[in-house]
Amino acid sequence: MESKRVGTPGVERFYARQARDYDRRWQRYQRATHDALLTQVRGHVQRAVDVGCGTGTLLQRLLSTRVAAEGFGLDVSAAMLAQARRKLTGLNAQLLLAGAADIPLPDHSADLVTVASVLHYVLQPSQVLREIRRVLQPEGTVGIVDYALKAGTGSLRDGLIRLYDPGHVRCRGAAELLRMTERAGFTVDHGDRFPIDSLFDGVLILARAPARSTH
Repeated sequence: MESKRVGTPGVERFYARQARDYDRRWQRYQRATHDALLTQVRGHVQRAVDVGCGTGTLLQRLLSTRVAAEGFGLDVSAAMLAQARRKLTGLNAQLLLAGAADIPLPDHSADLVTVASVLHYVLQPSQVLREIRRVLQPEGTVGIVDYALKAGTGSLRDGLIRLYDPGHVRCRGAAELLRMTERAGFTVDHGDRFPIDSLFDGVLILARAPARSTH
């Protein structure tokens, strides 16, 4: 699990069971959320880091479409990384067993950090956002995408999600994630909700790290 304990017990065990069948089971969800993110990520970067990369689907798309020349994928699940390793064969990617709050890369070493369907597992997203800010180059981009409850569904559904996925902490809406991102020192360039299905919306945020200080 994550060395700074911002995750919750059960995530690694859950994904050890899910890994082999994950892509088939969650294909539609991954496509909806990754499409929303990639539509807003424009241009070319040298190094992308995908935090919570799972089976490597998003990292594969970033590299195969030449959005990024080099990619790093981090995940707390060795089983999910094993699936990613097969998928990323032949691409310029490195995979690391690591958590979102303790990224094993130097300061200012990435141009783009993606965080897809991760923050609903995190007790203190502000710690993760500060760590991402550390890793990003000045004015580098963070892309956050996750799912959120439809308006009016209340907290009961969060509890039902935990019955299926014991690592789930809670869904966070666009307004809360925007506030967290800004408090971590990022400038938000894009933030909105988008439909996924009858139960959930997606939340997408793109933001920039601070510019290099002139002092």
